Amino acid sequence: MNNRGISLLEVVVGIFLISLVLITSATVLINARAQVEATRQRQTAIQYGNYIRAVITGTTTANDFSDVAYLDEDNCPAQGFYEGFCTLMFAPDVESFERLSDHVEIIRTTVRENQEEGYLIVEIVIRITYYRARYVELEAVLDD
Repeated sequence: MNNRGISLLEVVVGIFLISLVLITSATVLINARAQVEATRQRQTAIQYGNYIRAVITGTTTANDFSDVAYLDEDNCPAQGFYEGFCTLMFAPDVESFERLSDHVEIIRTTVRENQEEGYLIVEIVIRITYYRARYVELEAVLDD
């Protein structure tokens, strides 16, 4: 600054610095908001996954999943499962889970069978996509 006032260069630098601070602040706030939303949706997805796991382990056996490798809302066979299983898993009546029901996959990962000892164990993974490409996976084990 000289004796005659503020120069044009000082004004331009001041505006640039203020703009940089405002843009940085807005970016940080937007990212923080998105992270909070993702965390909230993750908690809901975990609750929904636990609900699905409880229903599956409480109402089905390893034989039900022995021939099914993958379940989603478009691929849910009626045979082998009790009536209404697919409706319960992929179209819940609970309002907070309604949005997640379109993003549920139930995948059979391994089948262990021993004919001599007469047991069958099926491991499944419940994958729920909750925020963009983020997902949570829960595992369950079924036996006979």
